[in-house]
Amino acid sequence: MGEYQESRLDLFAPLLQLRLDRKIQERLSPVTNFEQAAQIRSQGDRIQAVSGQLHQSTEQETASGIAGELRGMAGMLVQSLSSLKETSTLLVGLVNKEFAADQRLEMPGERTYVEACFWRNRVIGDLFAASSYYRLTAELLSLAVKTLGKVSPSAKPGDNSLLLNHAATLLSDAAKQMGTVGTELGEYEARSQNLERALASLETKK
Repeated sequence: MGEYQESRLDLFAPLLQLRLDRKIQERLSPVTNFEQAAQIRSQGDRIQAVSGQLHQSTEQETASGIAGELRGMAGMLVQSLSSLKETSTLLVGLVNKEFAADQRLEMPGERTYVEACFWRNRVIGDLFAASSYYRLTAELLSLAVKTLGKVSPSAKPGDNSLLLNHAATLLSDAAKQMGTVGTELGEYEARSQNLERALASLETKK
């Protein structure tokens, strides 16, 4: 294989393996992230509406019914933040390993290999950005869930309304983060394909 030793091409194996993980690739799809941003925004809007409804309510039965609805929303948010935390942890672990591999990288002068390394770095950058946004979104969702947990049928409507408004604001911020990561990942697919093409060229030189 000449100067293209197997150990050099092994540098790209983790990213190529990630491309085969359909679950992760769906998670990294801009469409998926935009859809989740819309879902989170919708939940925030609903909570905002509930806040207005609760503020106007003086009946204990109505307040209790709203509290039940909020528990259902909180359950869905917990599922979302758990998924985001899991994905963020996976990506952080991969990125850290790739950064460590960079320290051992000896760049040869061959143009095709340099090109592959360039696209590898761009893909790693996309993954690093995604992991950061996912972590921040999960933190915002967690705060929203905790805030919703403080809503009580026995509390004053005005106090509950303030809590709901705060939760809605947190969800609005979370939706913005998901929208941002969707935009950031807009070039991920193209960069990954460029990496694969560069590696295919290297394979032909074995």
